[in-house]
Amino acid sequence: MKKSLLQIFVGLVTAAAIGGEVLSLKSPVDFTVPSRVVSQNDTLSFKGNNISLLSKEFITINPAKKYRISGEFKAKEGTPAAGIIMGFAPFDQTGKQIRTSEYNVIADSMTEIAAAALPGSKTIVVGNAAKWDAKSPYTVVAFNAVDDFSDLPNRETVSIAPNGIKMRDGVWEITLSSPLKKAVPAGTKVRQQRGGDTYINRIHRKMTGQWIAVSGVVSGFTKNSHSSLKFWPGTAKVRIAITFVRGSKESVTEFRNIKVEELD
Repeated sequence: MKKSLLQIFVGLVTAAAIGGEVLSLKSPVDFTVPSRVVSQNDTLSFKGNNISLLSKEFITINPAKKYRISGEFKAKEGTPAAGIIMGFAPFDQTGKQIRTSEYNVIADSMTEIAAAALPGSKTIVVGNAAKWDAKSPYTVVAFNAVDDFSDLPNRETVSIAPNGIKMRDGVWEITLSSPLKKAVPAGTKVRQQRGGDTYINRIHRKMTGQWIAVSGVVSGFTKNSHSSLKFWPGTAKVRIAITFVRGSKESVTEFRNIKVEELD
C-alpha cells in the first residue's frame, strides 16, 4: 500500500525530531583495545573491573545539538555483578583529552603571583589564597588565568602538595607537588582548579542478571564548573567511554546496542 504525502511528511518530521545515529559499537574492532572485548552472536562482553573501554572513532560535536548515549547491559550468569559508568571522553580540536582539573574552577580563587618564582622551585607566593580549598587532595594551580575563563581548558597547571596551602608571616605560600619547569614572573594571574571524573559520566548503573537498558543526554557546554550533563570547555569531539567498576576481576559484563544519537 502506497503512503500518502502526508504520511511521508509526518515520517520525515518524526525522524528529524528523534535524530540520527552518529556512532554505534557492534564489534571488538570498534574499540581502542579490541583484544579486551569478546563477541558472541550480537552480544559483546568484557571481563574485569576498574577499567575503561573507549570507542575507536570520534564523534564531532555540533554545539547546537543534543547527544543521547544508550545501551543494554547485564552481568553474565555465574559471574560477580559489576557496575557500569557510561558517557563521553572529551577531546579538543587537536585530539588532546580534556581533564577535569583543566577547567573546574574553585570560585573566587583568582589572584596573582606576589614574588617571582624560578624554575625548579616547589613553592610560590600568591597575593590572596583565602578562598582556596586547602583540604582537597586533587587541586592544581592554573597559571596565566583569565578573568573571563577564556583560557579554559587551562593546561598550564601544577598539582598542589597535600596540606600545601599555608599563610606564613602574613604571606600565602603554595607548596607544589612537582617543581616549576619555567620561571613565573610576579603579577602572573593564577587560580585554583580541582580534578575529578576522567570522563563526562552520564550513566551509572549496577548490573543484574537481566538486561538493563540505559540512556542519557548531554548537551551544551559548562563554562567553568564540573558537569555530567554538559560538555566541558574546549570539547570539539568525543569518544564513547564505558567504565566497569566494583565487582571483581572475575566479573563478566555483557552489552549490546551501544550507540549515540544526535538530537535537535
